[in-house]
Amino acid sequence: MSDSENQMEMFTSIISSLAGPERMERDRPFVGQSHTTLGQRGSMQIVGMRARDLMDCYIRAVIFSYPVTDENGKDIQPNRGFHDEAKKGQYALLNSNCLYRLVGDPDPVSIWQNMICEIEKMMGVFPHLPGRDKERVFRKVRQGVWIAESGIEIKLVDNLIETDERKIVAGYGLFVNNQMKYKAATLQEVLLFGNFSIEE
Repeated sequence: MSDSENQMEMFTSIISSLAGPERMERDRPFVGQSHTTLGQRGSMQIVGMRARDLMDCYIRAVIFSYPVTDENGKDIQPNRGFHDEAKKGQYALLNSNCLYRLVGDPDPVSIWQNMICEIEKMMGVFPHLPGRDKERVFRKVRQGVWIAESGIEIKLVDNLIETDERKIVAGYGLFVNNQMKYKAATLQEVLLFGNFSIEE
């Protein structure tokens, strides 16, 4: 066997081992690398989501799996536009129809890799990796809504705070997996609470 054939056989063996064993029993051990779905990251329970949320994650994951620039560095449309919109997470103005308009060929494994990232973002735990701090910088995605890379959101909410001492018609809430975890009268109070910042 030639050197190039040996190298190809070794490369194929490595790729096969990364895919894990050819079995899908739900109780199989998580023996892959910790940052992959076959490792510790894959043991995460998916909570607080509905089937439609998973469909939305899938749509964004497919979009992220298509190329957005050609070999000359020029944007591929409509891929680039869909990609930029999909970065808004649950605030993206997209549906499954856009998948039929994408140009090029996606990487089938990257679809799942992107989908698990989108699921983690919706749950507010991205990246779900041991020893990783969650992103604390928020970017504005629409009026009154800021999202961190982790999927945690700050939103302007009507009738948020109303007590005898303070009567506030609207306030700001910190949301993780669509559940409010903290509320305050001002955006600055929410930012101070979590030592967060807003992207300039």
